Amino acid sequence: MKNLLLVYFNRKTAHAIIIITIFLSAFGVYIGRFLRYNSWEILSKPFQIFKAIFNMITQPIINQEVWLFTFSLSLFLWLGYFVFNKLKN
Repeated sequence: MKNLLLVYFNRKTAHAIIIITIFLSAFGVYIGRFLRYNSWEILSKPFQIFKAIFNMITQPIINQEVWLFTFSLSLFLWLGYFVFNKLKN
């Protein structure tokens, strides 16, 4: 994916897209693992999911475990990406 991004974007933008994707993936894991939402529920229960996400974003102090998990998993995924990227080179 990085090589594909580099075809269309400069190096800095591609790196930013990768970091954002890693963060959103970690957030998605939290939603699926702890809130127990499945991918098809974005079509069957969109307002319920958006309401839950909106509450998590607007009330970060109350939802500390969301952000702790998301940032921790993001860091883990980024470290994995970094290590494999270095091993490849």
